[in-house]
Amino acid sequence: LILETISRSIKDGWTPLISTSRRTPQFLKEEIKNTLSNSPHFFYDNNGENPYYAFLGISNIALVTPDSVNMVSETITANLSTYIFDLECRSKRINKFLSQLEKENFIKKINGKISEFHFKKSNATKEIADHLTKLI
Repeated sequence: LILETISRSIKDGWTPLISTSRRTPQFLKEEIKNTLSNSPHFFYDNNGENPYYAFLGISNIALVTPDSVNMVSETITANLSTYIFDLECRSKRINKFLSQLEKENFIKKINGKISEFHFKKSNATKEIADHLTKLI
């Protein structure tokens, strides 16, 4: 599914900016490199300075695996259209978190064409401050 999605995104005119993690299997890194070989892209495989925050700053869309709550949260906070690979996640807590985000249209599962979508941006700091003000 990951390789198919990367290939489809390239065909649709997107330029993949890919960052792997320490948990990414070496065989998958190699397959991703092969998929990207003849297309404009940036591939980070944990060698050198991590461009992850630059990716957040210049991207419109993020495709992420469901196992990283931090990455999902950061892409939403960066106001990116965030798509989740429909891969099995063993954590019930993470599955519940993702289900709630999907229900509130903050994320979508990848199932076909990738395109930008908009969601109601929230300002958690203001919401927390307003709630605390009511309590005081």
